[in-house]
Order: sequence, then C-alpha cells, then structure tokens
Amino acid sequence: MTVAGSVNTSKTGDYTLKYTVTDSKGLSTSKERIITVLRVLEPGQQFYDPAKTYKYGDQVVYKDALYECIAWYIPPTGDVSPNNPSYWKLVKVLPDPSTPEDNTAPVINGVSNKQIFVGDTFNPLSGVTASDKEDGDLTSKIIVTGTVDTSKVGSYDLTYTVTDSKGLKATASAKITITEKSTTNTAPVISGVSNKQINKGASFNPLVGVTAIDKEDGDLTSKITVTGTVDTSKVGSYEITYSVSDSKGLVTTAKATITVIDNSTPEIQAYSPTKTYVGGDIVMYNGVKYKAKWWTLGETPGTNQWGAWEKIS
Repeated sequence: MTVAGSVNTSKTGDYTLKYTVTDSKGLSTSKERIITVLRVLEPGQQFYDPAKTYKYGDQVVYKDALYECIAWYIPPTGDVSPNNPSYWKLVKVLPDPSTPEDNTAPVINGVSNKQIFVGDTFNPLSGVTASDKEDGDLTSKIIVTGTVDTSKVGSYDLTYTVTDSKGLKATASAKITITEKSTTNTAPVISGVSNKQINKGASFNPLVGVTAIDKEDGDLTSKITVTGTVDTSKVGSYEITYSVSDSKGLVTTAKATITVIDNSTPEIQAYSPTKTYVGGDIVMYNGVKYKAKWWTLGETPGTNQWGAWEKIS
C-alpha cells in the first residue's frame, strides 16, 4: 500500500490522503481519506457541530474564526452553519496556531540598590512593580529571593523574579547595605581641675572636686583616670593629667600643676637690747617684724629710720 499526500499537524485545515494498493496481477485500488487538523481551543471555546442545536449568544469556532449565534433558535437542519450570516456573526478571526504568537517579556520596575540604617524597617517589595504587555499587571506575582537582616551591619543581595503566562521570566537584582546611624558625638567635659598649692605633709586626693559629664553618656566621673603622682613629703611642683573617654572612644584630658610648699615658719624671737644681732637677723618688737641690716647691739628697732633695723611687716 502506498499513501499519497501529507498532513501538517502544526497547521489547521483539511488534508486529503490517497491510499493505493496493487495486487500481484497489477490491479490497483485507491481510496481517499480527509484528515482535519483542528486548533487547540482556549478555555470556554467549542467547535461548531452541525448536529447540535444552538441558541442566541452561543459562540463556536469554525474554520479558524469565532462566530456568535444571532438567531433565537437554530435547529440542526438545512444550511445553518456559520457560513450563513442569517444565523451567525463573525466575532474575530483567530490567529494561525502554526505561527507562534509574539510574547514580550514582563518588566520589573522600582528595583534599586539601597542603603539603610541598623534597626530601620525594610520591605523589599515597597515601590516595586511588574507589568507585562500581554498579561498586564504582574506585581502580585513577583518573587523575592534572599533576606535582609536589618539588625546587623552588612550587604545583602536580593533577586526579584516574575513570570508571565507563557513562561517568560524577568529578573532584577538589588544590593541592600545596612550601616550604623551616623550621629554627632560630643566630647565629655572635665570640670574642677585647677592648679593647687598645698603644704608639705598635707593629704592630697587629686579627684576631690573633679567631675566629668558627657552629653550622650551622662555622668562619667567614675571613669576619670589620673596619671602622674604628687609626693607631699617633698617640696616641688608636680604635673598630673586627668583623662576620661566616652562610649564612642572620644577622649578629653585636663592638666593641673600641684605645688608642695614648706609652710613651717620658725618662731621669731622678741628684740633684746642686750643681744648682739648681725645682718639678716629678724626680731619682733611691739608686734612689728624687723630685720637687721648690719651688726647692732642695743639699738631699739624703729627708733631711727636710718639705723640698723629695717621694718619688714
């Protein structure tokens, strides 16, 4: 048996095949067969059936076109096919199923790199939309992969994906960077530090009366450190440095010079007219202090401004 003709299953239409068979004596017999390739119907569509009764508003697919019944009642008798305009109106010509439909990929908008602060609220879909030429708004179909931890400093990658009804995808990427909030930090202030003079042998606490306050951290007095020492057993000058650091590492310093003096004054003797004095000797006479300018004996202090005694207090 031989078959003449072919069927293109990718294109709708009627195809005629001719079957021929020949016996051993050369006698041949042929038979034709019509193969109809139908289109794939969309949901809700139906092919026209000549044996079926239709009513007003029914729609059928007939020869790659969509028709709608305009008669109140069409019995399955006579020429009542969609070829008859008395019963049917053409709604639209359907596209050739053998020709692939143009499908435009969806588009994602509003995806961009962002920098936010630790603790901020972040919604990866805020301001992001997706649209498709054929399917319309696909925003609700967007899928986001990747996570952002707003409690930790770092960079996080997100991928946005959306797929249209034909399976065509669109993707977009964004990097979200989490940083610490930038705030102005005020240095702490040390108060009560000043130069002092103390007596030899006196007790000395360098922190008495000294305080430290910070605008952000509050009272930092307990955090003050002192470098340098004061030896109150020895006369001299000593430099000490006060330092305090806030929680952000900002340091404030202050310096003071502590002078240790010998304040022990020897007892001053009263003037005696029988005692010999030399230059530099100091006496008390009538509550007044005098110093001898040179050797003297018996000269009463204060009796002669040009004499041996000089009033000093």
